Amino acid sequence: MQICAARVIFRLKGSRSLKDKRQTSQAIKSRLTNKFNISISETAFVDDKNILELGLVCTSNKVSHSRSIIDKAILLAEYLRPEAELLKVERYEFSTVD
Repeated sequence: MQICAARVIFRLKGSRSLKDKRQTSQAIKSRLTNKFNISISETAFVDDKNILELGLVCTSNKVSHSRSIIDKAILLAEYLRPEAELLKVERYEFSTVD
């Protein structure tokens, strides 16, 4: 099994409250989950209204497939919310051998 993950950090320009942040987060998470069937979670900065960190995970039989899905998800997340400026992306890959 091949596991690809990414840590994505956004700066939210127009966020005035945690409620605004949660709406943006939920919109990104639901769209990416529905389109790419990946797991997404808000992983840090939960009390900061201007920073959104998401963890994305995809599993597959081939590392190239899971890497491609994560890359496409990051591009779509950046496109979905113009008010969310992409600050940092960290990618991780894991492989399990049976």
